[in-house]
Amino acid sequence: QTFVIDNRPGASGIVGSELVAKGAADGYTVLVTTNTTAAANLSLFKKLPYDPQKDFAAVSRLCMLALLLVVKPDFNAQSLREFVRYAKTRAEPLSVGYWSAGSQVSAALLKSLGGVDLLVVPYKGAAPAMTDVMAGQISLTFADFAAGFAQVKAGKLKGLGVTSPLRSGLAPELPALAEEMPGFDVTTWIGLAVPAGTPRENIRRLAEAAHREAAKPDVKTRFTAMGLDLALLGPDEFALFIDSEVSKWARQVKAAGIEPE
Repeated sequence: QTFVIDNRPGASGIVGSELVAKGAADGYTVLVTTNTTAAANLSLFKKLPYDPQKDFAAVSRLCMLALLLVVKPDFNAQSLREFVRYAKTRAEPLSVGYWSAGSQVSAALLKSLGGVDLLVVPYKGAAPAMTDVMAGQISLTFADFAAGFAQVKAGKLKGLGVTSPLRSGLAPELPALAEEMPGFDVTTWIGLAVPAGTPRENIRRLAEAAHREAAKPDVKTRFTAMGLDLALLGPDEFALFIDSEVSKWARQVKAAGIEPE
């Protein structure tokens, strides 16, 4: 069956989420949801045009992923420890671009755990943030792993570490930031959701189809190449997971000292 992909970027996924929340509950309108849209936005914004816990029905968690801290190749640091040391010697703060809840919390954790002053700059996506790092417009960003690591391999950026508690199997040479900054753990995820009220049978069929496709070797290979760890959950398990994520991201946002907008 044909899929029509309707990209609605920006505003931390709020635009696309609101569109699906108000869509037909027939199983033909599906949201690619994330930790940002389903959980963190509740703590990052005072008011949302949708209710993540009431307006959607969980279909399937698909994968987990880490972010990658990137700087220019000639940046005056080869490790997170050197980055913190350098940042503390500057009269003016370094600038960090964020484009999602994960990157925003990562930036705030870097400030609080590292004890450094950073100018935090919002972006509509990882790509424009990375472009500005390359151009020297901002000092660093937390990129999605696949896009960031591709630029590292191309020599256009330098990676200082991943936000997950363990190193990535795709790039074991890159340290986990937690190795030099204990407590640094920002792991994000991607899943599928539909408007609340979608028939249970339609949800079941969507979940089964997603799991069936994800299990195919070529699909798994493509996931791995993008830095995505397959982590499938069915509708009921995914719904419980989302509930736990709402609490987790509320704690992380508070611990990072982020005030809701």
